[in-house]
Amino acid sequence: MSVLNVGGCLGVRWHDVDRDPNSAAVIAYRRAQLAPAWLDDIPRREQFVASRVKGKKVLDLGCVEHDARSMDREWWLHKYVAASARECVGADIDAPGVEAMRQGGFDAIVLDINDGADGLSDRLPFEAVVAGELIEHLPAPQVLFDFARDVLCRGGELVMTTPNPYAPRRVRAGQLRLTWENVDHVLYAFPDGIAEMGDRAGFELALAGTADPAWRPEDSASCARALWASVCEWGSAWRRGSAPSATWQSPIDILTARLLRHSSQIGESAIYVLRKPA
Repeated sequence: MSVLNVGGCLGVRWHDVDRDPNSAAVIAYRRAQLAPAWLDDIPRREQFVASRVKGKKVLDLGCVEHDARSMDREWWLHKYVAASARECVGADIDAPGVEAMRQGGFDAIVLDINDGADGLSDRLPFEAVVAGELIEHLPAPQVLFDFARDVLCRGGELVMTTPNPYAPRRVRAGQLRLTWENVDHVLYAFPDGIAEMGDRAGFELALAGTADPAWRPEDSASCARALWASVCEWGSAWRRGSAPSATWQSPIDILTARLLRHSSQIGESAIYVLRKPA
């Protein structure tokens, strides 16, 4: 069997190629699975997710933000999903947050995906499941894919976002041993792992990419200004005898973002679309 013919095909997993998960054939399988899924440019996370669920019946998992005030903020994802969907129900384990959403006019229920979909039995199936910045909170992330598979109709999509582990400021914070990440995060999900968990649940990886970072230089002049600001911040930190802030972008980061404008995975949020077989 040719590995290039099986990459991304439904019903095929890496063990069908070779028993060794580190073998060249298996790596080629995963590469062939990921390569056609990459998106070069996603201007903004909220708009992209909203476009994927437009006119669909949607379940938005983890719809509550960290506090009720988030409902008034521009980046609250559920607001965009509910406005774009034909029908939308939000689900979250945070009962007070769900109640606040209901009082705000949203359709929301208390639900723990670890307990299954019994609370949704009268509303199944859904055409899309959204999981915005959720998987990194789950102690057993495979449950998200299995749950989505069970509540989606055939051809339905799981649309998920998660912190991009390769975002420069996140890499830099790790290198400098800075503690700044949300303390409820228990993992970073990377593209290969997302593809594997999708395989295990019977999904096809349709799209993958990152949201375009706001700090990416648009032209040579803005690149020069960003480089100067980066050097100045590093110099100030050196004089203080401390490390630069977690949000500091190094000159290498800035130049990479400028030179590889449409091919680098440097956005803050990683975005994936997985499709249930039709």
